Amino acid sequence: MRSLTKGSLLVLAASVCYGIMAVATKIAYAEGANPQFMQAIRFGLAAIILWIYGLATKGRDAFRISKAQLAVLFLQGGIMCYAVGMLFYYAIIFIPVSLATILYSFHPVLTNVFAIVILKQKIVGKQIMALIIAFTGIVIAVWAPVTHMSWFGILLAFLAAVVNCFNFMILESKYIKEMDSVVAVTYNITFRAVSFIVTGILTRQLWADVSLRGWGITLSTAVFFTAFPTIALFLGIKEIGSAKASIISTVDPVVTIMFGMLLLGEVLSYLQLSGVVLVIASVIMVNRIKESDSTTKPTKHQPV
Repeated sequence: MRSLTKGSLLVLAASVCYGIMAVATKIAYAEGANPQFMQAIRFGLAAIILWIYGLATKGRDAFRISKAQLAVLFLQGGIMCYAVGMLFYYAIIFIPVSLATILYSFHPVLTNVFAIVILKQKIVGKQIMALIIAFTGIVIAVWAPVTHMSWFGILLAFLAAVVNCFNFMILESKYIKEMDSVVAVTYNITFRAVSFIVTGILTRQLWADVSLRGWGITLSTAVFFTAFPTIALFLGIKEIGSAKASIISTVDPVVTIMFGMLLLGEVLSYLQLSGVVLVIASVIMVNRIKESDSTTKPTKHQPV
């Protein structure tokens, strides 16, 4: 199999798995799970799998990092990614997974805006156009006529996108850029697990009265929707590069919306679907901006 085809299929498989994640989580909620319980088990088990994979493929020496790198990774994984996860997975309690995904998908465009405003990066016309298209799509999706709407849920999902912008800026830190991506993500997932476990204990939400089906779904989120797609994404990027991978990864929200309709019975109006198309189009535009046009690089993909 050609490298381009193999890499594209690996990234596509990873994106599909990531896309199903939120839908699986909402189904588990109906079986008695809560966000703290699910994410603690998800990242705890995924961390174990990634450590085994990382040590087997990279060796111990690759995981010996400086205290500064450890601190930055804790900030990125244990605080920022933890916050993003809490906001998003509490949001889907109040609003449909499809709507939360549309709002969260705004983050690549927001990241570009933050990079221009805060990091003083060069702006190009495509970025302005992408922002206008994305904002229009969000407005259409949120204000389209629906039966009922939780503005609290909308706020949580949008805040998840905003916090993730700062998360991606941390990824541009020299401390993380110097690291192997497998090593960085393994530490990231580990710190997320620690944060969810600790806060779960403190809030007494680490344990839940979950059905057998709920346990099956919870464990599958760790193996099939976190650890497996993360490894597949690494292997895919190695074959085709991060720029092409970023574009392929835009199928993630499409998969979430599709499975939300199929498995959860969620309904989006044609007007809302047009908003989805606009948001995804804006993300593709951002990811296709060449470095010759702007110093802003394609947005990295990672599980929420």
